[in-house]
Amino acid sequence: MRKYVILFVLTVIGITISLHIPNFAKLTAQKTGVVSTFRRDIKSTVMATGKIEYTESTEVKSSYPLVPEKIYVSEGDYVKKGDILFSVDRSAVSDQISSMKLAAAMAGSKYSDVDINLNAIPERITSPVDGIVTSINATENQLILPDKTTVTISNGNGLQVRAMLSENIISSVKIGQHVEITGNGFRGKTYSGKVAYLANEAKEVLNGTTYETVVEGIISIDNPDSNLKPGYTAKVSIVVEEQDDVLLIPYEALAQDQNNAKYVYKIIGDWAKKTLISTGPETEYGIVVKSGIKEGEQLVVNPQSLRGDCVRIVKQ
Repeated sequence: MRKYVILFVLTVIGITISLHIPNFAKLTAQKTGVVSTFRRDIKSTVMATGKIEYTESTEVKSSYPLVPEKIYVSEGDYVKKGDILFSVDRSAVSDQISSMKLAAAMAGSKYSDVDINLNAIPERITSPVDGIVTSINATENQLILPDKTTVTISNGNGLQVRAMLSENIISSVKIGQHVEITGNGFRGKTYSGKVAYLANEAKEVLNGTTYETVVEGIISIDNPDSNLKPGYTAKVSIVVEEQDDVLLIPYEALAQDQNNAKYVYKIIGDWAKKTLISTGPETEYGIVVKSGIKEGEQLVVNPQSLRGDCVRIVKQ
């Protein structure tokens, strides 16, 4: 009799435990969000900024020093070949050159012996072409050194973007690559173009309070319209790589351990299994996956919050 009583008690305990284990498991399981791997065509881009300008322009320079006496044109003026751009004050040139020679002599510079034939200096500077004055780098009564651009005259109908490309991105930029062009001056519109030119040498430009090494590039603009105006700032997005049907995961599904190994938690039933993966470049859509998981598999959001190789979860 006692034997049957013990057997009955054990049976009751067993049934009770079996009924409560699922609820206990739910209480100990970790709640987590879920995302899935997916495929899509992608493009990798690099960004730069620049200024819209006419495709053809003429820079007016002089091989002599100049001091503009009166400037007759303004930016945006249309001029014809032979029109006067500014008159030159020869006496002021002489005075300023004398001051420069004196300063050079005091500094022991070789330039103190340089002589300039004032009679060879033109009395006026005229436009060499028909076109629109797009920039003036001359100021009345201020010396302009030889071979410096005084006025720029645009004489073409096309438009382009002159952009400064950071040395951090230039290695991936090639002539002929597709470009998307946007800007605040033509907000809501996107224009297409191509990388048309890359300078052979880099240069330093002032960016805020620091100097940045850049390479100058020219971006052609396909079918420009009246919304684009020379002088507007433009943002250029250069497509440096395009791939079709690429496997991706959302950024929030990826984590990295102390050994810099990248991993995800792949969901199998009510469990999440830690899985090492190999990744490619980052895109605006997600991270490219090279190996470790397949299309359509479900992954845990914020995997760094889980501990262990296999964790019981409850999907949210």
